[in-house]
Order: sequence, then structure tokens, then C-alpha cells
Amino acid sequence: MMDLYQGAALGDTDAIRTAAEQGYDVSTPDTDGKTALWFAVQNGHLDACGLLIARGADIDAQNLSFLEVAVQGGHSDIVTKLWPHCKAENEQRSLESAISLCFHDIADFLIGTGEFGYQHLQANGTDLLMGEGFLERDTAAVQQWERFLFVRNAMSVAFTL
Repeated sequence: MMDLYQGAALGDTDAIRTAAEQGYDVSTPDTDGKTALWFAVQNGHLDACGLLIARGADIDAQNLSFLEVAVQGGHSDIVTKLWPHCKAENEQRSLESAISLCFHDIADFLIGTGEFGYQHLQANGTDLLMGEGFLERDTAAVQQWERFLFVRNAMSVAFTL
């Protein structure tokens, strides 16, 4: 029989359901300190993530953010699923990762939540950035955000010779 962690890693919702019904705590870490939710997120299994969350998986169970794991894997659907269960003040690095890894859809989603701050060092850029959903706040991600906005907005600019 497949165990809870293997089921989560493979996205096998039947194995997860069976393990939970047999009394396994879905938030208990394995011998390496990883939970079933970590395996499901790492491997991009949306349905397994949803089932584990519904069964009470503790999203704050590990030092590494589950949202960060989803972002690093480029799993935008899982980022969307996890977001309502996350504490925005702990997820700044997730936004920075999405931007630096060029996962624009994930970065757009995270910025669109309105939970992340930005404070441009020059007054002339503030209005643009505020219009993009950034709140005023000093952060180390200033250059990454500027690069992200440049790349994203450059796609819609037509260059003529």
C-alpha cells in the first residue's frame, strides 16, 4: 500500500484519502521534516493540495513557505489555491522569486492581491507603481520590481524606427 507521502508526491488523491481515513495526521512530517502537503506542492499536484488542505493540513507547519515552493516550481494554480491560507507579511520572498524567475503570471497574481508594498526612490515613478498595485513601503525588491514592470510593460510597447 502506498503511504501518505508517496500518495502526495504522486498526486494520488485516493491514497491520500485512504491514509487520512485510517487516521494518519496529514500535517505530520516525514523523517526528513517534509509534510504531505510539501510533496504535493513540490510536484505540482493541485487536487492533492486541495484535498490535504481540506483534511486540515497545516500550512504553517514548516519553516519554508509552501507558497515559495509553489512559486519556485512555477505552479500558478497552486499559488492561487494556497494564497487564501497564507499570511502576506511572510510571503515577500515569494513575490521576489516569481519576479526573478520570470513567472509573470504568478507575479501579476501576487501583486494583484494588493498585499505587497513598494516605494520608489524617485517621485516621478511612484504614480506608475501605485497604479500597478504596489503599496508604499520600503523593500529590498525595488530593482527586481522595476525590472519586472519594465519587461511586462515593454511587451505592449511598439518600437518604430
